Amino acid sequence: MRAVRVAYGIDELYRIGLLETFNGKDFFFAPVGIDEGATITQKLRLISEGCSLLRALGAPVKVGILSGGRREDLGRSESVDKSIAEGELITSIARETETPDVTHYYILIENALRSDASLIIAPDGVSGNLIYRTLVHLGGGRSHGAVYCGLKDVIVDTSRAAPVGEYTGAIALAAAVAQASKFTGPS
Repeated sequence: MRAVRVAYGIDELYRIGLLETFNGKDFFFAPVGIDEGATITQKLRLISEGCSLLRALGAPVKVGILSGGRREDLGRSESVDKSIAEGELITSIARETETPDVTHYYILIENALRSDASLIIAPDGVSGNLIYRTLVHLGGGRSHGAVYCGLKDVIVDTSRAAPVGEYTGAIALAAAVAQASKFTGPS
């Protein structure tokens, strides 16, 4: 990742992973790195990039926002309260700027998947990385790599601990994004 930052002269990276549940449900997911998606602005950029990616690929745009607790958990913890408030704010802004089909699912990622969210945004990069690892390394799911968004070139990376199938999925994802980029231009 450091090499990408240096080569492109950028400070922040915006990666969006393509994940698949154990029962074959695909969805885009971000942030995936522990140092990504820490601010509201960064999460909104991930939503914008993700919506652009979905549109370029001809996929439905349905965004699910996650936060650190359920609505009824308000008042139990300052960090949970802050996460829920951020989730509400991000949902409101994304509805105005990206798509009306944005829902705050609180901590209930299972509801986001049941409602066919095509892009799910975790509360932060640490949570996102934990969700990725739980799904892929423990839950029988798969990853097909993570697209670096906002670059002039198509770059898709994989986890250092990726199972072999993630490499072939990443190549297929890169090919699909490259083909879509021919018609839409870089994001």
